[in-house]
Amino acid sequence: MSVPELITIKAAAREIGVPATELEASAREHGFLVLIGARTIRIERSSLIELVKECRENPKAHASTGGIAKGSGKASMSSEKAQKSIKREQSTAEKLKRRSTRTS
Repeated sequence: MSVPELITIKAAAREIGVPATELEASAREHGFLVLIGARTIRIERSSLIELVKECRENPKAHASTGGIAKGSGKASMSSEKAQKSIKREQSTAEKLKRRSTRTS
């Protein structure tokens, strides 16, 4: 087994071009920090690529606009159905509020 090359957070931050405090927080969150004693914090140089991969943001799905869905030719939910759904949810909420016993 080869000896891992441990570098300081500041040196690692310079290598990948990010603030040291942000790198330390991300490395701590994802379990990449090497703690030696009470105060010495290092990171393996070879784990920097893996840490960057862990920190990549997953692409988010596009938000619905309530318009026509692609390829279907139909609206995702008609406004009439949406109104009925809202009324049903409000009615259920009111029933639950009336049933709950007051504690004070």
